[in-house]
Amino acid sequence: MRGHSLKTNLVNSSISHWDWLNLFKLMGQFTLGVVLLWWIVEWINVDSARITRAFGQASFTLLSLALICFAVSIVLKSFQYFVLLPSPIPSGYMVGVILSQYALLTFLPWRIGEISVPVWLRQDQKIPIVNSVSSLIAIRSVDLLIVSIVAMMGIRKLGFEVSFARIAVGIGIIGVLGCAAEFVVRRFWGQTMLKTVVTAIKPLGNPLHFGQLVLLSIAIFVLSTVQSMFVLRAFGLAVSLTEIALLNALSLLATLLPIHPPGGWGTIDSIQIVVLHYLGYQPERSAPVILAAHCFYTLLVLLGGIVGWIIRGRSIRQ
Repeated sequence: MRGHSLKTNLVNSSISHWDWLNLFKLMGQFTLGVVLLWWIVEWINVDSARITRAFGQASFTLLSLALICFAVSIVLKSFQYFVLLPSPIPSGYMVGVILSQYALLTFLPWRIGEISVPVWLRQDQKIPIVNSVSSLIAIRSVDLLIVSIVAMMGIRKLGFEVSFARIAVGIGIIGVLGCAAEFVVRRFWGQTMLKTVVTAIKPLGNPLHFGQLVLLSIAIFVLSTVQSMFVLRAFGLAVSLTEIALLNALSLLATLLPIHPPGGWGTIDSIQIVVLHYLGYQPERSAPVILAAHCFYTLLVLLGGIVGWIIRGRSIRQ
């Protein structure tokens, strides 16, 4: 009885420690976002009047084209799951799920929103968690491959030289980290997570599935790049398509870092302003446009999440 009480106290202590650790990390992310927003406002001298002016002069036509690109990319994202999932899923339902997931990914920290798709597919469509999680891992792996290739191809534009030797060293480091990750998975999470990863990799060994995923990932990245170009030009910053592709790729890679407050406010803005600075765009000119575009994306994703929730609910009732 005493041993059981001691074990319970240890578990409760661990949970309490974990909660405090998460709270500390979340507060750190909020603080970083606020500090970086303050840096943009004070150092670059961006005020609300300049952002309001950018909205007032925005091109409705270009923003409408960006909205179309966003809608098409959401449909293509749902096709990625159709390639891998074993059971047929209503297309409208899947679009609603993707829209809702996108909103959760944007506003919740640490990419917690990723788990929403497996949970909803299990709850609404009776698809096993292992299948949906493995599909999610496979899709994200291919997406990351495409984004990394674009970033590697465009990084020279920022003035950094990338030699094949450095690439080889990078691949070696990734390999070592992969082995270390596998050890951690085996040691602390047992075989379940490892089996999920292996299950996720198997579809990528099918040339047809892999080819379809690659083509869809490329199409989604191109659409998101064109969408970003339309948005930035709508608010008055003319950036070439190749520069937008690099900015888009580096921004997507930056979202993987566990440093962002909800919405990425402050962190993503600063990263994009710095990248544009290296590309030759003065922060005084790019910062108001970046913040105006971020406001537009936040509103778009929020409304998209609401629409997605409604679509999912109606699909379930039907």
